[in-house]
Amino acid sequence: MKNSKSESSKWLEAYLARHTGVTIYDIDSDEYQPIKNFTWIWNIFENKFFKRRCTAKELYEAAHLTLDNTIADETFNLFKDRYASDNNVNDKFSSLLLDEGYKDGVKRILCSDNPTIEEKNKACRMIIQRLRNNLFHGNKEVGNLINQTELFKIVDNYLINLIDTVTKPNTVPAQSN
Repeated sequence: MKNSKSESSKWLEAYLARHTGVTIYDIDSDEYQPIKNFTWIWNIFENKFFKRRCTAKELYEAAHLTLDNTIADETFNLFKDRYASDNNVNDKFSSLLLDEGYKDGVKRILCSDNPTIEEKNKACRMIIQRLRNNLFHGNKEVGNLINQTELFKIVDNYLINLIDTVTKPNTVPAQSN
């Protein structure tokens, strides 16, 4: 049985009702969990690989952050279906607000017939960073977040797999007597 709502949950629900006109929010519902999880997972990812400050340039060039598995392919294919069709990007791609220096590279990868696994991961990393920036900096319509839960589930899974695959378990050195 769930505990009663926290004050912050009550405030969020009241705020969203006032400012979006929608009163059906239940911030504590499982539907919002992938979005909440993303904030924690991104924090871990950024701290582990970028010392708490991930720039677009570092992320774009981070070839060591590459998955070679079905999760990478599934995530890339989701993004390709979501942001491109007929060898061109769509309006959703424009709404990502990718940095100008990387937009053409990601566009080329999404529109490619046969991108390499490194290119697929590069595009995934850049799109995920923009989802993060759009979420944290207010470019996502709060009222539409509930429609993004499946997207965030896939993104969460990609980041978790990346963290677990690239991170080697910490080993404790043998103590000498």
